[in-house]
Amino acid sequence: MQERACLDAGIIYLYYRKNAPEKVNILMNKIKKQDILAFIPKTTLIEVYKHLCITEGKDFATSCISTYV
Repeated sequence: MQERACLDAGIIYLYYRKNAPEKVNILMNKIKKQDILAFIPKTTLIEVYKHLCITEGKDFATSCISTYV
C-alpha cells in the first residue's frame, strides 16, 4: 500500500520559505515523485496563503498556492 500523508500548514509554509529544512524537502520530493500520496485540506491552503501573504507578499502567496490547486 502506498504511503499517505495529510499535510498541515507548517510543512507547506516551510517548503516555500527560503532554506527549507532538509526533511521538508525530502518529504515534498517524495510527494512529487508520487512515492507518498498527500492530502491537503482546503482550510490548510487558506492558512498557508495568509501566512505567505504576511511574510512574502500577495503575489508570491498566490503563485505558491496556485501550484497546489
